[in-house]
Amino acid sequence: MISLNQGYKQIMALLVIFLLISISTTGVIGTQENLNNENIGRITTYKDGCCEGYTLLNILPSKRNFKAQALLIDMNGNEINQWFCIPFPAKILPGGSIIAGNLFRDPDEVKQLVQYSWNGTVEWEFSDWDDAGTNQMMARQHHDFQREGNPVGYYAPGQDFIINGKTLVLAHKNIRNKSISWRKLVDDVIYEVDWNGDLTGFKWIASEHFDEMVFNDDEKRGIRINPGFYFSGDWLHTNSISELGENIWYDQGDERFHPDNIILDCRNANFIAIINRTNGSIVWKIGPDYSGESNNNNIGQIIGQHHAHMIPKGLPGEGNILVFDNGGWSGYGSNLLPQYIRYYFWYSCYFKNVKFIDQCVYFFSFTK
Repeated sequence: MISLNQGYKQIMALLVIFLLISISTTGVIGTQENLNNENIGRITTYKDGCCEGYTLLNILPSKRNFKAQALLIDMNGNEINQWFCIPFPAKILPGGSIIAGNLFRDPDEVKQLVQYSWNGTVEWEFSDWDDAGTNQMMARQHHDFQREGNPVGYYAPGQDFIINGKTLVLAHKNIRNKSISWRKLVDDVIYEVDWNGDLTGFKWIASEHFDEMVFNDDEKRGIRINPGFYFSGDWLHTNSISELGENIWYDQGDERFHPDNIILDCRNANFIAIINRTNGSIVWKIGPDYSGESNNNNIGQIIGQHHAHMIPKGLPGEGNILVFDNGGWSGYGSNLLPQYIRYYFWYSCYFKNVKFIDQCVYFFSFTK
């Protein structure tokens, strides 16, 4: 386990996504505006403390029969533009194009990764990574990707998207590796594809670095018998990848934080790691047990993390790592069940006399 040291003394484990649960009987602090949208129903906006701008909503199919789409809204909830796609996720580029998925293979991956213009025409697409035994090649993309030039997918001073640049893709590959588990595994892979749709040759396969993840005996046993929980085989469930980009730690000479290195986080295995872009080795890692990971023991236990990334150089908090503590369950233990469990979100729905989570309208937005 590589500890936090050499000037990198703590992680900002901040909740950057503020969960707003809109229930008709619930009082709300701040200014509230409501708008009914024909595509997704009621939108409730809270503008106090928020930055002016547009918000790109990633809307996946649900029991409410919403159509999968990326929906761009203004501060009042008014629709600015709409793309029917699989936003897993969707990211907007300068000029108004977006990158998103197309055609579900199953609920956790898509067959194609596509760039759509502002008007919805296809500008670029890729679907030539793996066939998963179907004889049909697919991208198998899930959860994240990054377009070359910008390390995080949002504004980073001096680090702009490259027009027709390469794309780093988080994807799946089915494997069997009896040294990890006797069950079939849904492994996580990072690959890179260029504008012409050709693989560049960069490829990182998670299972090849199992020993570097330094699981203890109980965690190894949990993975071996019940990878991914419920025998899904999704043993890591990586949900975020991004390059570190320019940062103060590399400027000070710490090679672990080379701008090209990739930071990722894994929900099921419950850790955050940085991999060396050149040789694929894990050069920095924190978790699954976060309780004693800093000098002041002030991080606390993170569960089911998402979107771990380094704040870009030139922005407030630059060089710190920002991560959304999602809660739920994660981490392997000796009892073959998740080691860490926290259900604050589900309970918040229950105690408001709502039947279950699918009755809650939830909206994610940046807040101070």
